[in-house]
Amino acid sequence: MTVHDTMPAVIGLDHVQAVGTVDESLGSFYDRAIEEAVTDAVSEREIRDWVESELISEHGFRSQALEGPGRSGSEVLLALENAYLIRSDMRRGAQWFELAHDRLVGPVRLSNGAWRTANLSALQIASMAWDRQGRPEALLASGTALAAAGAWAESNPGALLPADADFLDASNQKASRRKRLLAGVAFVLALLAIIGGAVAYRLNEESEKLRAANAVAEENADEANRQQSLAEEQQGIAEEQQGIAEEQQGIAEASTSKAESNEQEADKSARAAE
Repeated sequence: MTVHDTMPAVIGLDHVQAVGTVDESLGSFYDRAIEEAVTDAVSEREIRDWVESELISEHGFRSQALEGPGRSGSEVLLALENAYLIRSDMRRGAQWFELAHDRLVGPVRLSNGAWRTANLSALQIASMAWDRQGRPEALLASGTALAAAGAWAESNPGALLPADADFLDASNQKASRRKRLLAGVAFVLALLAIIGGAVAYRLNEESEKLRAANAVAEENADEANRQQSLAEEQQGIAEEQQGIAEEQQGIAEASTSKAESNEQEADKSARAAE
């Protein structure tokens, strides 16, 4: 059978779709090369991570590496080079390795993303993001996510890479610090509540004393007002009595004056009679 016997008479859209896009074809090529490079000492995850982190720059350009991944890096490098995924270049007395073509960058990243989604746990994906971004504390796991990560790690100890173990340990340390902080806050709040209760009791006690003192002061003020009213009333009576006395004194003086006048008249009459 010749090549012409296997080729369709007319190439249609279904034939093109069956072949796939260039990215899909390059992605399949990359997947096969990675599978062939896996060894007992280097897992598929380690090889994929190495290709993306060491042979592709942060900005999406090809970069070069001197060593392969894991404990059998030279064996992996040889397998990837034989599969034509990478190529070597002797420069400055050293052998450098890089992707065979710039066109592989996009398919490699797409393939790695799909593979991680299908094969890695939430712990492994989170630890990879944490490690690549400089291990910031904000990306550490907590709460139910941390509990789930710890349970998965206990069930799959052989699948953990050093970054996974570091991520889990750092997350647990952060959780411990948070627990201590919350315990400290709870203690301070409890202490403040006790102090606040004591202060409130003392203030209430002082308020009662103040209300009692105000009541006594008001009672004393009322009594003083009554005494003042009584004194004013007595003063009014005294003034009234003084007025009566002055009036009586005036009458008495008038009577005395009249008596003296009558006596003088009598004296005049007596002298006249003589």
